[in-house]
Amino acid sequence: MNIEFPKFDPEKSGEVADRIMTESNTKGILIGRLAIWAWLSDDAGNQAYTKDMDIAVSKRDFPAILAYLANKLYKTRQLPIGGVNVASKMERKDEEDAKRLLNHIERIDIDELRSMVKRFLGPLINAKLENMLREIGHPKARKKYDLS
Repeated sequence: MNIEFPKFDPEKSGEVADRIMTESNTKGILIGRLAIWAWLSDDAGNQAYTKDMDIAVSKRDFPAILAYLANKLYKTRQLPIGGVNVASKMERKDEEDAKRLLNHIERIDIDELRSMVKRFLGPLINAKLENMLREIGHPKARKKYDLS
């Protein structure tokens, strides 16, 4: 079964993400530009368009999604922040989308996010999270470590 990505409709893209996870028997959450559309207002989200979808999944589910998508006409890659990117043509906005979500959603529990990232993605990605928090000037950002 080939799934055709809808254009500029986050609801239909969410349905495609749900179908991928259901048919690959995995669990995940939609992230990236589609999450921006769903969670942020027009002003904060800036409603830029996307040609891909990003799904946060555990490392153990990544091979199942790759196997499911292997015979489909999509490019896939593992996201450095944890998850899978599925696209007919790749975009490199994942980190910027994560920063915008961190910067504009006040109810994110940063300490809980740190704990989840450390537990499921490891210390390297946890360091990446801290770097993103510093770059956006988040009040809960930890100071950069100085080895000198």
